[in-house]
Amino acid sequence: MARTVKVCISSFLENMNHEFPNSDITISRRGYKVDGDLGIKYTCNYMEYKSVDYFKVVDGEHFTLIEFSDLIAQNKQLETRMTKIKASDLEPDEKRRLRKSLNNTINRELVSKFKDSIFILGKLKEDLDNIPLKFDEKPKYLIVVAPFDSYLGDTDKIDIARFLEMLKDKVTQAIPTKIFSRVIINSLDQCKFLANVNE
Repeated sequence: MARTVKVCISSFLENMNHEFPNSDITISRRGYKVDGDLGIKYTCNYMEYKSVDYFKVVDGEHFTLIEFSDLIAQNKQLETRMTKIKASDLEPDEKRRLRKSLNNTINRELVSKFKDSIFILGKLKEDLDNIPLKFDEKPKYLIVVAPFDSYLGDTDKIDIARFLEMLKDKVTQAIPTKIFSRVIINSLDQCKFLANVNE
């Protein structure tokens, strides 16, 4: 049900917070907060849906859905669990099933967040005013991961880069082309536009 009194979408505009505890990088760009307390999802009662962290029109041109996620740490946790499964006494078929399911966990989560965010975008006009026209365009999907740990060697960095590239391909293939323009996965320190003070 639509709200009786619509809320101006600008009330959700804030400096974006990546929430990576081990990074002191500050983001000077603003985005429309979707997830979390007092975000669009909470205020408009879309809490049953997953979502990205922010909607953002980059440089007045590119509508972008931005998700901050420590995928590297998540992947390490999954690899630990898969190692335990491999060493367990489970039947081989059950081991394969569980490992396959775990292997797709991150991909499924990222795809669900994007698809549910598209659904939320379709409902915004029922509850919010002054929605930017760019919100009607096919968005980019920017997934920002925490900066690589400084102690990592070149081999580890190459492995992580390969994992992120493969993940980007999986997410790209799982989303219908008619609802997005591009998937990008990059580390926070490599997303130069996020540190740019210009809106």
